[in-house]
Amino acid sequence: MRQSRKEFVISTALIGAALLLLSVTYGRTEESKALDLLSKIAFALLVAVLIRGITTYVYRDRTADFNKFLELGMEDIHEQLSDQKVREFLSRANHIKVLKTWFPESEQVEAGLERAVVDGNATVQLLLCHPDSTLLAERSLGAGHARGWGSSMVFRAIERMHQASLQAPQASVQIALYEGWPGCPVIWHDQHILLGFYFRGKASPAWPWITIRNKSHFASICNANFQDLWQQARVRLTNGADMQSWLESHAHYRA
Repeated sequence: MRQSRKEFVISTALIGAALLLLSVTYGRTEESKALDLLSKIAFALLVAVLIRGITTYVYRDRTADFNKFLELGMEDIHEQLSDQKVREFLSRANHIKVLKTWFPESEQVEAGLERAVVDGNATVQLLLCHPDSTLLAERSLGAGHARGWGSSMVFRAIERMHQASLQAPQASVQIALYEGWPGCPVIWHDQHILLGFYFRGKASPAWPWITIRNKSHFASICNANFQDLWQQARVRLTNGADMQSWLESHAHYRA
């Protein structure tokens, strides 16, 4: 287990350092404030490591369960994702993938995504729920919005991404519209992965999110889910002409 080995190496190194300091100060008869301080530091370090070891042993079952999450690829937990935080993530990214029912959720997040395209010529793949899907209507209601909210947001996303791609023809912007169950919302920005949850009552950014370690088992599950939904998507818009044609034939979704 990676985390257990890491803790063992650190603890061993600290014990070694403490014993080395104690051996340096042991038996010295001359009075020295520096040696006295070193001796106290070494003793305190040794006690701290021993306490840590005892605590780890007492709570070893709980630690083992937590380490399983780490081994799967979980790195960090966010109480929620603020619009500002998501905007910062996106605006700096060169490669962006998003699997959600609709996205962006706000003008601030939208600005970050557009900046990545227009200023950074980013590669963007948005995998969103088809506007006429019953699933999207139900999720809109479950998140506390009107039934047609998600549909209008998907239309807006395609419209704004089409405009952004016209300003940055070197950027790669693709959008696919699925009808299956997405599982969980996921945002990829460069080598970072954010995994959220679809709970009722609020949109997904208001709930906790997890940072997933790239190339971990958890990351491979998220990537496979994205690819499967992308391939099964009812609509794939891979260039400006596709987006323009789709927008013209689905203008009734405009809010």
